[in-house]
Amino acid sequence: LEETGAKADWRNADGNGPIDQARVKFVVDADIETMMSAISSIKNTHSMTVGSFMYVLDKGEDWRQVYRAIKLPWPFRQRDVVYTEHTRWEPGGDVLVCCRSSRELSDSTSELSVKAGRMRAEMRVGGYRLRGRGLGKTEIVCLIDMDLGGSFAIGYLHRRMAQSY
Repeated sequence: LEETGAKADWRNADGNGPIDQARVKFVVDADIETMMSAISSIKNTHSMTVGSFMYVLDKGEDWRQVYRAIKLPWPFRQRDVVYTEHTRWEPGGDVLVCCRSSRELSDSTSELSVKAGRMRAEMRVGGYRLRGRGLGKTEIVCLIDMDLGGSFAIGYLHRRMAQSY
């Protein structure tokens, strides 16, 4: 984060307990149209990290359903998440993208998780806002509130975070 100048905040949605929300804010050297073109053209990819990938299951004019597998470092069990993503262009030119898991979509793809040995995560809410900053720059603010499931991973994360301070 320091190399890119991104600002990150971590918190617990209820005010006490394990960290379950993250917000990251950064600026890229591209206008909103270029960024949205790049984001909306992502169909299926294996390029995020080795062992992680996403597939677009279905899509409409301003929405798409996504299956994403997430490779986590040892000792965490691999996760996957299925969510619907909605995109809205606002009158001022900003773009709002909102994501959320749905029970029906998750249930219909649960066999994928079991066969691959992954634990199903739930995206309670996620998304990002793109704002034009002039001169071909776009500010991106990402928010994610996800339940990764399991308890060992959260305990391990808290110990690691405590050691870093």
